[in-house]
Amino acid sequence: MQKGICNLSVVPLRRIPSDKSEMVSQLLFGEIFTITDTLENYALIRNDYDGYEGWIDKKQCRILTETESEQYNQNDISICTAPISSLLLSDGSMFHLSFGSVLSNIPVDPSSKPDEIVQNNYDFQHIQEPDKTKIIGFAKQFTNVPYIWGGKSIFGVDCSGLVQLVFKAAGFQIPRDAGQQIDQGNLISFIEQAEPADLAFFDNDEGQIVHVGILLNQNQIIHASGKVRIDSIDHYGIFNHELHRYTHRLRIIKRI
Repeated sequence: MQKGICNLSVVPLRRIPSDKSEMVSQLLFGEIFTITDTLENYALIRNDYDGYEGWIDKKQCRILTETESEQYNQNDISICTAPISSLLLSDGSMFHLSFGSVLSNIPVDPSSKPDEIVQNNYDFQHIQEPDKTKIIGFAKQFTNVPYIWGGKSIFGVDCSGLVQLVFKAAGFQIPRDAGQQIDQGNLISFIEQAEPADLAFFDNDEGQIVHVGILLNQNQIIHASGKVRIDSIDHYGIFNHELHRYTHRLRIIKRI
């Protein structure tokens, strides 16, 4: 199967191959994917990082050569940990990139080489070891970012996208959706036993997991609901002081 690389800042993944269809997720600059099917100007792709699938416009990616595919090393990448950063290419063009974008030994522009990219090394970090102490700081950088269904960038994010992004930047690889993320980690029986960076999951009346957030402590949570916000939490769920009511019912707490 052919491999590709995202060569734009943010590319939507859609449920069906149409510009007007629902966005289910996004690809970020530098992310590698596998093409599993094509239809006219569209490609069905699977993100190599998390296995997530969706349709993209073929014009919004670059197909990798067989040599490039063989050279790519998932463990030899740098991740953008600044809310927004820029890359200046040797030809003078510039990319404005979101938190979570990736640099690797595979150039997004076939005419350039990795060492021809001028970058701010403080914005892109090579992750040596997972570091949970960074998660809260990364998450707070998203405060007030608007909620967008399927969003996975500083320009708009959904609840599970926020969680995946900040854990990725801290060196933890977890799935894309809340219903998948709940299967990770160890169960925490009581909120009084929770620690910063534990994940809280919330369900609906049918018992389906519909929301996830990151605990700042035993009384506060940061999550994407309308926007990325910090709210109170207790054993019942999330309490929104602006609305003066509970908005999400707590189901379970997990520690990655």
